Amino acid sequence: MLEVKNVSKQYKGEDKLLFDAVSDVSLPMEDHHIYALVGESGCGTSTPWTRKTFRPIVPVTAFP
Repeated sequence: MLEVKNVSKQYKGEDKLLFDAVSDVSLPMEDHHIYALVGESGCGTSTPWTRKTFRPIVPVTAFP
């Protein structure tokens, strides 16, 4: 099992105030299940931060 614990991220808005993009998120992920990160266009599911956060724990594999 893989588990993501207590992930948080803040950004500065146009008004220079911080806002929570993700706050204290924990996700247990069971073996032999498929998981997807889903969100509206522009919500950050494919941002560099998201990739940097999960890349170290998920090995990159190639499928033929």
